[in-house]
Amino acid sequence: MQTSLNGTNKRKTANKNPGTFENYSRESRSVLDQKIFGGFVLEVNQLLNSQFKIRHSLQMGSQTDPASYMLGVSFIKRNNVLQGTINQKGDVRGSFLHKLSPKNLLATNFSFGDKDSIGSQFLHFGSQSTSSVEVSSEKNLKISQLRSFFQNRLVLGLKHTQFFKPKPHHYSTLLVGKLGTKKDTVTVEVSKNPNSFLASYVKKISNRIGFATDFGFNFANRQSTSSFGLNYAMRKTRFQTKLTSDGELSSTISFESLLSSCIFAAKINYPKNSYTVGFGVRMGADF
Repeated sequence: MQTSLNGTNKRKTANKNPGTFENYSRESRSVLDQKIFGGFVLEVNQLLNSQFKIRHSLQMGSQTDPASYMLGVSFIKRNNVLQGTINQKGDVRGSFLHKLSPKNLLATNFSFGDKDSIGSQFLHFGSQSTSSVEVSSEKNLKISQLRSFFQNRLVLGLKHTQFFKPKPHHYSTLLVGKLGTKKDTVTVEVSKNPNSFLASYVKKISNRIGFATDFGFNFANRQSTSSFGLNYAMRKTRFQTKLTSDGELSSTISFESLLSSCIFAAKINYPKNSYTVGFGVRMGADF
């Protein structure tokens, strides 16, 4: 609060950063995105100290995917974060984040195995905007900016990708917009190359219940998709369900305790008369 010279109170406007392109639509993804898997998954997290953590992930029993194992490590020290994974095939993926200053961040992502790639991204976080420049070994350049208005109630953004391989002068442009209140959020995406349109609506019914729906249209093949999702979160239990226009129904329910969590996942495709069922366990311990 600020007090003006005439003695009346004047509210100070708070500026809010809009975040990044990767999380600007987090409200709809938190309801519509589900971790659907088949078979059995076991994850064990080892916290060796305050800076170093190891994660073991084992998946088996799926009808479509073979058994797999993945080892993940993460190291955090001051302004640096290093994360990486390696699976039983020897495929390596990772990222390195370096905080240059309170407003500037440098990120490097790398992947070696079936497909080798490496890319670097520079991000600048302003009081009401986020700017990003990204280059990769796949010979493309990405430039984006998000800007917030009215204390982040309105967010507008532009992302341009220039591809230099395999076809020169090929590009893709994405325009985004988000309008939100405490209980309602609407997002719109318009893309050029591919020519598509995507809109979503999220309704926060209560602190525990959320509803979301989205609609997408591809102008090239004139096909549309839509889905409806419901999220119910209690103190240690979370239930999610989603129904798509393709006739696919998926649901997950998770239970969390002090050192472990369990998740049940199921997906039924009525037109294809197929289903997928999964059970997962995640455990964390300090050694």
